Amino acid sequence: MNQKIAELLSGKTTRYVFPFFWLRGEDEQTLREYMHVIHDAGCHAVCLESRPHPDFCGPRWWHDLDIIIDEARKLDMKLWILDDSHFPTGYCNGALHADLASGDYERLRQSVTYRILSTLEDGESLSLPCADIQSPGEPVLTRADRYFMKPFEVFPDDRLLDVVAVRTNEGQASCIRLPVDAEGVRWTAGKGTWRVYGLYLTRNRGPHRDYMNMLSHESCRTLIDAVYEPHWQHYAEEFGKTILGFFSDEPEIGNGHIYQTGRRLYEEEDLPWSTELEERLRACWGRDWTLQLPLLWEQSADRQAAARVRCQYMDAVTRLVQKNFSEQIGDWCRSHGVRYIGHLIEDDGQHTRCGSSLGHYFRGLAGQDMAGIDDIGGQVLPQGEDLDLHSKWQDHRDGTFFHFGLARLASSAAALEPAKHGNAMCEIFGNYGWSEGVNLEKYLADHFMVRGINHFVPHAFSAAPFPDRDCPPHFYAHGHNPQYRHFGALVRYMERVCHLISDGRPDVHVGVLYHAEADWSGGNYQPCERIGRMLTEAQVDHHFIPADVFEERARYGTRIDAADKCLHIGNGTYHIFLIPEADFLSLSAAQGIAEMQSAGIPVLSLGRTPDAVCSGERAIPLCPVVTPEKAVQVCRAWAQVTCMPRSRMLRCMQYHGADYDLIYLVNESDSVYSGTVHFRSVPEDTRHIYRYDAWNNRCVAVQPDADGMLSGPWEPRKGYLYILDRTEDIPELAAESAEKKTTVCPLTRWMRSVCRAEAYPDFGPEREVTLPDAYELEDPSFGGFIRYETDFMYDPDATERVQIAVQGFQEGLEVFVNGQSAGIQCVPEYRFELTPFLRRGSNRIRLEQATTLERVVPRMDTVSLKPAEPTNHLGINTVVVLALTETA
Repeated sequence: MNQKIAELLSGKTTRYVFPFFWLRGEDEQTLREYMHVIHDAGCHAVCLESRPHPDFCGPRWWHDLDIIIDEARKLDMKLWILDDSHFPTGYCNGALHADLASGDYERLRQSVTYRILSTLEDGESLSLPCADIQSPGEPVLTRADRYFMKPFEVFPDDRLLDVVAVRTNEGQASCIRLPVDAEGVRWTAGKGTWRVYGLYLTRNRGPHRDYMNMLSHESCRTLIDAVYEPHWQHYAEEFGKTILGFFSDEPEIGNGHIYQTGRRLYEEEDLPWSTELEERLRACWGRDWTLQLPLLWEQSADRQAAARVRCQYMDAVTRLVQKNFSEQIGDWCRSHGVRYIGHLIEDDGQHTRCGSSLGHYFRGLAGQDMAGIDDIGGQVLPQGEDLDLHSKWQDHRDGTFFHFGLARLASSAAALEPAKHGNAMCEIFGNYGWSEGVNLEKYLADHFMVRGINHFVPHAFSAAPFPDRDCPPHFYAHGHNPQYRHFGALVRYMERVCHLISDGRPDVHVGVLYHAEADWSGGNYQPCERIGRMLTEAQVDHHFIPADVFEERARYGTRIDAADKCLHIGNGTYHIFLIPEADFLSLSAAQGIAEMQSAGIPVLSLGRTPDAVCSGERAIPLCPVVTPEKAVQVCRAWAQVTCMPRSRMLRCMQYHGADYDLIYLVNESDSVYSGTVHFRSVPEDTRHIYRYDAWNNRCVAVQPDADGMLSGPWEPRKGYLYILDRTEDIPELAAESAEKKTTVCPLTRWMRSVCRAEAYPDFGPEREVTLPDAYELEDPSFGGFIRYETDFMYDPDATERVQIAVQGFQEGLEVFVNGQSAGIQCVPEYRFELTPFLRRGSNRIRLEQATTLERVVPRMDTVSLKPAEPTNHLGINTVVVLALTETA
């Protein structure tokens, strides 16, 4: 048996799940208790969230961290530390707020913004006094801005940068600098229509003026000096031992409106700036560099010129973010023996934009040791619910992005960048509200794992008094959460699956060009998740590939192989490359595409050929143009599995381990898939094929037919892991299901009792009930445990095997037989093996349902912010049956 499976069967995994533990300055007893609570939930590492702590990096923080480190050593737990006192990362624990108060503005954020001073036709004159052109004026604020924004003020170094007239109705952009003297601006327009821009530098933009400037090396160093160095000074001996590293949470460039999505570069009122950026733009655009700035916003000028300026500007911005922020901090961490992880805001395509994100997913996380994403607040919902849903802060929710783009960003970066060693992390479960239970959490876990995510930061353990209204659910809640033990069962399942999809490489052969430059350019384009959806629904695994792989070949290990007709990036090998529809390509993408074509690698343009290269420095490579549907048909040759009949809801990944391959299947529909599945690629040295049941930690024999087909059923929301084992010997495995005659015995009469989670296991008085049972009609505000008990007779001479099946419930269920637990499950249909716990004669069966707490703490509707009606059913609303397999 291969080493990974042998480790799992012996109870060994690594530390793939490390939840947030929110610190608020609790007493020592609470801190120690919660470390045990987290450990007992199956988590052997934890990420300390400093946001609510009253004294981050102060005496109370070090006091609390001393206690946590002491307890971590005793429990053999490891620590990650969130790297700032305020959300998002970039406040530098108030160091820059002090700069703001003292008038030292050099390290603070700066923006370039504009004001349309006038629009002129041929021969019209402009005369503006200095007083009318010196200030950009106050920003236009959204409702969210007004909630976060500080009062308007003018900073001493705010200034007029230039006044530029742009001709808007000519085939080529024409930009003229208008002289400004003591009397202001006077000018008569020439032929055409002209728009006059006032260009300004200001520090009075964005929601977080006292946060670090991501485009400044010195400013980003402030975070290291304010947070990282003090931790090193206090705990140097624990770095790389108890302390594994630091976590940056949603760092932002910070221009524009807070958390506003859907706005492209030219729609922003202000854009990020720094002295370093100015130097790069001077080098790129020459002495008259300010003449290019209006094209960042102007939509009526030459499209090619605007695309060039916008892409060059954003290339400079994101390269500075990469160098000054991500790589500077990552290099510091690795030089001090720890790792650096985290994530930026990806929502609805924001990962290619400034504002609340970092402008380019891959560059923004370039210095980190894992590729990171987050899923909170209903971003991913069970398929079928991925409509455009409105929320409090966002204009809309793009279900296609969250289902087919979010996880793929992280799994792509983890596979493409050798420095990440295949590690992809997701912050998960947070802020879904108390209606989220282990049933939905199981769906979310499989959703991300089958797409290649192998580390998780569940959100969160909070020691605040119950109910803490800060981003529930909370996994323990001082014993009030009935599903705490069930959450622990889920964590152990996630640990096992992550163990199998780590330290190897995914079997992916299709690359899709990442769309950052297409977005920056201002032209029309299709986000890469649109073709990603079609590929995913055809069981074709794929990666999003940034054009940087062709520009930074040493960093990515890029090699274009004409002999094998494939593209090598890191440990990955790609046999086909897709270009989503776009008006513009970057120069590096165009060069890489031309080279791949010369090497005989199939490159397909979807829908049409791009119009031009952003920079205009070369012609567009002529690739075959196909419809997206045709591209998917071509890519089916590289599908990990073939299913008959076809199912757009079956998710699949194939993973190469050291001595095994893994085929991981998840049925994301709400109904059973009963077709057949054929594995595309079974290594020639495979000696055994079996299924690993990760929930119950056991191996089960499977029987492919002569053609290598496996027959279903594959049930919804259950992960199926097939091991293609290359080792010599495996023990004899039990069959998946009994082949002997089985009879069904319904159980309808039960004794029911209930208790709150904090009182468990002290249940109240029993009452006889007949199934189906709807307990919410009796107690609409209940949340806790519902217990059902009954007796049945067992004769081992007549019945060899007994299983129980429970339907009509959607959350955590534990079954006890004669006082012994037969296990916990959280996904219907619930089936438990009872035989090992039975005795001749009368046997007592006990079912314990663990509900969510949405009735105890009503969830808030994200549109109206009013309590919403509970959605989960309490009680068993269908029959319970025993499956009795007769003795031969």
